[in-house]
Amino acid sequence: MEKVIQIFAAFYFNEYAARAKSGKGELFDKKIAEILVSNIDATKVIHAVEWYDKISQIITLYRKCKRSNNHKMDFFEYMDMDVSDEEYQKVLSEFLFLNTGDLLLLNAISNLEKTSVYEDEQDMVIDAIKMCKNAVTKSKLQPYQATRNATVFAQIQKDVN
Repeated sequence: MEKVIQIFAAFYFNEYAARAKSGKGELFDKKIAEILVSNIDATKVIHAVEWYDKISQIITLYRKCKRSNNHKMDFFEYMDMDVSDEEYQKVLSEFLFLNTGDLLLLNAISNLEKTSVYEDEQDMVIDAIKMCKNAVTKSKLQPYQATRNATVFAQIQKDVN
């Protein structure tokens, strides 16, 4: 249930998205919990969780790239990127934030879904990943720090809107 609340908050509430990652316990503060519960319904939860599952598959694709030569280029193929063997490790490291960026990416997708029209869902995901990558890079924080940083979340929300 805790994970579902995190996903719901990150998807539907920009103001709580970073907290969903960094201080999930805060989501159960009486005032915040009341706000979340008063806006929750099955359709919204299912939609957010479906997106989270899609994001998890993409993160798995990225992780497989790092671990297996058989899947070395799968993530880059998904991203429609041409990466040479020489630049492979460097480019792969630019996406290191994906290891902990599940809710950051979820929030970016949510904001894109609200403000943009995409013919292809994959194009929206690719744009969201690129936006997250740019915000994490600009932050100068370590990727694991950036993916729970309120300023990084706010930057992506600003970039989308």
